[in-house]
Amino acid sequence: MSMTTTASDNMTDVATRLPIDTTSLKNIDFVHFINPHFVTSGMPKVDNTQNQFEEIKKAGVEAVVNLIPPVSKETQPNIAAIYNAGLLYYTVPFDPSHPITSQESFSATMDSLKDKNVLVFCAKNYRASIMSDAWNTITSGKTDDNYIARDDLKAIASKVKSVSHYVQTVEDHYNIKIIRD
Repeated sequence: MSMTTTASDNMTDVATRLPIDTTSLKNIDFVHFINPHFVTSGMPKVDNTQNQFEEIKKAGVEAVVNLIPPVSKETQPNIAAIYNAGLLYYTVPFDPSHPITSQESFSATMDSLKDKNVLVFCAKNYRASIMSDAWNTITSGKTDDNYIARDDLKAIASKVKSVSHYVQTVEDHYNIKIIRD
């Protein structure tokens, strides 16, 4: 028997799992709380004075998913700091030249983490928000206005050409609507 699950189902089906402590994550750049077990953000900071991955772990996050492409000019996360904080680490590079492959890899990763508290990040939470919303829309079969602010997604897609192309390709392929006009 096949069963379709949504992001809400995927991230909240373990009754014994405590929710992420959102108050502990307010200092993370561009943080967006999707549901009690799922957060997106910009890249957490690690420097001489702080390791935000430790704060993320203390808040109840168990796994982080990095969407920054390894060949990007953007700063990459400090992977040692992630592991030292006791977090599971996954990388699913956002590839605007292969949107469907990227989205399928992201969806498979998120599906495998359905029993974990998860933070998905990129540099400024553009790709994290778009890919997370696409995953939710694909798995649920509908656009959830409460999932991520529609105006935020529209602004992201209008600012970043690679994101706009990504959204259009994923929408066309899956016959869904992520960005509303």
